[in-house]
Amino acid sequence: VRFVLIQYLIMQTLSIPATYNSWFELFCDIVSGAGDPLFTISLYCGLFIFPLLIYVGAQIHVHFLTELQQKRISALTFGSYFAAFIHAILVTVPSYFVLFAELSDTQRVWWTISIAMSMAYFLVHIPLELLFPDQSASMMVVMVIHHCVSAAILATACMNDTLITWLVALGIQCELSNVFMHCTAFASVLQHKQLYFVGGLGQLITYPITRVYAGVCAGIPTILNQKRQITTAANDEIYWLLLLGSSVLVLISVVHSVTIWINPIKMLMLQKQMKSA
Repeated sequence: VRFVLIQYLIMQTLSIPATYNSWFELFCDIVSGAGDPLFTISLYCGLFIFPLLIYVGAQIHVHFLTELQQKRISALTFGSYFAAFIHAILVTVPSYFVLFAELSDTQRVWWTISIAMSMAYFLVHIPLELLFPDQSASMMVVMVIHHCVSAAILATACMNDTLITWLVALGIQCELSNVFMHCTAFASVLQHKQLYFVGGLGQLITYPITRVYAGVCAGIPTILNQKRQITTAANDEIYWLLLLGSSVLVLISVVHSVTIWINPIKMLMLQKQMKSA
């Protein structure tokens, strides 16, 4: 591990910062490994690891859940929640290091790996959203848009620009709320009242703060105020991607925040499901 870390830092030190005329050019560099090799390797690893985690989660559903619990959620959806829970933990911790501390060399490598694998997570889930049997068509459309925008924004972290990296970290730290959201989902399946209460309370607190407040009061204003710096480090296309993409994600978060706060008791008190569920 130490050898890989040293080699990566040497490559980063000797490399000349790349400039891109478009997001597609950046994406091509990521795919080919011409930009940041560690980012590319981590992306490809993520494209293998997350389907594997979904499979593991589905197997847990089949072999460890009771028949009644299996009726409450499909194996594919449960497997997706399992992978999403791990993903949320994977990216939340390094994102807060980026936001509030000066990264050490080891933390910088961990950040690159986590953000590339996060991009892989969203790419894997784009086609997967079409397959979930227990999801409405409108929710499917919203989630596909969410995943496409998220993956596109995460790709900009490969540029290693300080401001863009900070903006990406600010955006991905909201995955903290997903930790609680999936606790609620698992608790609903298992009919575990205490876990459901913790997950619901966590959602009520973290969803508006990490998603809406962070986006409206920090992310979008920073993008607007630092347009010249962003376009200098990247280009106009990536600037508008960050601005419009962040706005779309904040809008989705506002809708969900309002939804859960309309009836907060429902988020805290687990409703007992009938055996016919």
